[in-house]
Amino acid sequence: MYTPKDLKNEGQHIFFKLLSFVIYSNLLYVVLLFLTVMIYARIIGEYSSVESIINQLDTRFFTILNEISITIIGGVLFYRNKGFLIQEFKTVNRHFSTINFILYLFLLVCFSILGTGILHFSSISLEGYFNTINGKSPISLIFIIVIAPVIEETLFRGIIQKPLEKYGKMLAIVVSSLLFAIYHGNIIQGLLLGFVASEYSLKYSVILHVFNNLISTIIENKPFTELYKNHFANTSVMIISAFFAVWYILEKYPVLKNYSKVNRPIFDGAYRICLLSLPVILFAVICLLPIFI
Repeated sequence: MYTPKDLKNEGQHIFFKLLSFVIYSNLLYVVLLFLTVMIYARIIGEYSSVESIINQLDTRFFTILNEISITIIGGVLFYRNKGFLIQEFKTVNRHFSTINFILYLFLLVCFSILGTGILHFSSISLEGYFNTINGKSPISLIFIIVIAPVIEETLFRGIIQKPLEKYGKMLAIVVSSLLFAIYHGNIIQGLLLGFVASEYSLKYSVILHVFNNLISTIIENKPFTELYKNHFANTSVMIISAFFAVWYILEKYPVLKNYSKVNRPIFDGAYRICLLSLPVILFAVICLLPIFI
């Protein structure tokens, strides 16, 4: 029988991997940016102002540098945990039917549409956001559609969620989803993918995530972005998406309620032990700090 002390010790170890991923990917980005500026300065023969050199670079270049950093550190993380992760990718708990795949993918897309639609009606301007999406380089598109989902599922559903499941599946799914929301900004997506990874297989959550990002990328490109600029069309799409999402949740509420009861944490205070651990607090500070500065 596992104890709170076991969870605290194992949680510290697991969450430190997450914290390390964020710290090292940011440090690598800074190093790559510094090397890029130095090389560019040498080419153009200008060393007077780093800021002026940075201003001359295409903004997409900084995005690519960040994506390269995340890919490299994500690859190292996968390599260091390859034995465990490969086994999890091979493990299939239940058959994941085509109907299940379509259903979960549809729900993921619905919540993505809702999120973008809500931003449209908020004080946040989407013009720059859509221009950024429409101006993505091929490298960035590959990262968004394929690499990012693999890294995120490996990290949040594989390295974090899977080891926590022995303390209660709900604990594992909720904690990994909250951390995913802090990093990615979408807790509903995290809960859905977490459920799929737990009940079916980690490889199915990766596949779902890839297809969700593919469809989201298509939707966020022209001519679909014109829908978000049209209030009537945007409202209609949001209402339809919200209807199906809410209908499914209400339809499955008794099942979800029973699932959460059966798979609750094996002892009280488990959420507090996880969410108040030092690595989690530091991770949240690093991820959320840019919002407030």
